[in-house]
Amino acid sequence: MTVLNYEINDKASPPEDASAVQGIPAAFCESAGVEEEAWPVLPDDALPGWIGDFVKLACSNSEADPAAVLVTLLCRFAAEIQGPFINVGDSKHRGRTNAVIVGASSKSRKGTSAKPVEKLFSGIPNGARCTPGPLSTGEGLIYAVRDELEEYDRKKGELVVVDPGVTDKRMFVLDEEFAAALTCTRREGNTLSAVIRGFFDDGNAEPLTKSCRIKTTGAHVCIVTHITRLELTMLLNQVQMSNGFGNRFLWILAKRRKLVALPLPMPDDAVASFRSIIQSRIEVASSLKTFSMGREAGRIWVESYPDLTMDYQGVAGSVVNRSEAHGLRLALIYALAAGHSQIEVNDLNAALALVEYSRLSAFHIFGSAPEDKRKSKVLHALRTAGSKGLTVTEISGLVFKRHLKSHDLSRLLTDMENAKLIAINRFATGGAPKTTIKLATLCEKSEKSEVTPAEDFAEFA
Repeated sequence: MTVLNYEINDKASPPEDASAVQGIPAAFCESAGVEEEAWPVLPDDALPGWIGDFVKLACSNSEADPAAVLVTLLCRFAAEIQGPFINVGDSKHRGRTNAVIVGASSKSRKGTSAKPVEKLFSGIPNGARCTPGPLSTGEGLIYAVRDELEEYDRKKGELVVVDPGVTDKRMFVLDEEFAAALTCTRREGNTLSAVIRGFFDDGNAEPLTKSCRIKTTGAHVCIVTHITRLELTMLLNQVQMSNGFGNRFLWILAKRRKLVALPLPMPDDAVASFRSIIQSRIEVASSLKTFSMGREAGRIWVESYPDLTMDYQGVAGSVVNRSEAHGLRLALIYALAAGHSQIEVNDLNAALALVEYSRLSAFHIFGSAPEDKRKSKVLHALRTAGSKGLTVTEISGLVFKRHLKSHDLSRLLTDMENAKLIAINRFATGGAPKTTIKLATLCEKSEKSEVTPAEDFAEFA
């Protein structure tokens, strides 16, 4: 998988052997003078096949951010396909996810990123219901995909249907005012947060209210919503982001990438060709149910799992500590978009790349603890090093540029070993013992993890 590049303004250059010897990108090496998380760059891995071609077309003559177009496209496509799922233990993860597009400012062209996707799906026959929201109450969301409601008729002496409900429970919500939704979650008795969590998990929701007898089962709802960074910062002190609500979303930074005074519409014939691809993928997916991973994809998942399942601290940690679930769901969405019957290497690499972009976006937005950043750098370096691992000296020099004191590095590595993220192997050499650090090969389930290690997948080809 291609590791993310960064736009770093730090002018300190790493030693020549830092990347040449180990292949460790300079972005994951400790540098002095960088106070804020660097703005992440969307990697090519996240843009495979026709998906990348469409994002390129959508952004070629507009001010839209490619990352915002990409996540809107994936969520909108996912809303069309309800059936396929991947088993993780006793849980079923379906191809649905949510995203918050966070604009650097009001000029980030967040809305512009949605228009090409709206045009693309406007001609899909029997498509999922689309709604602009707003996200205000849980009951309102449930009503849009509600179950049939029966009541007892005393005159007839039997149950009668008083509301036929909704038979097609696919829905895509594009709400451009997430600030209003966050404000609503503060109101006493508001169920929006709980309902969104239920929709993400299993598609079920049933508020326990005496005055409103409404519920839904098996709903397939994907949400994309917009907010500026300033609005989000102002609301952070008022909204609890650590109750699982925030980590049901991918957090995607977006900004205006260029100035286009007179943007041109996408050619109708090009849009029609992409629409034809989507229709064919939907037809193929209609006959699919249980998904599995290919053998090589499973190996990559095992290697990536320690990083995905790491528990991060603070507000940033609370919104990224469901990365493994997002990774699986995105891999399934990418596989469906490619017309695959199982998750292949390219599907998983694309998903991991987008999850990493989202995680780095969250760190940029909310700030991350120094220990979290250091652990993440070590994990990325070990993944790059492969089976041979790295020595403590190499980690100190190549990753941290010898800016981290030895006792701090020792404590960091010990914490990671105790968390089952890495394995520390010590060998007698006749002189000073040699210590080699490698990624953990077996991971216990994290307290906050939603998925079991990839070794538990029994369907590998």
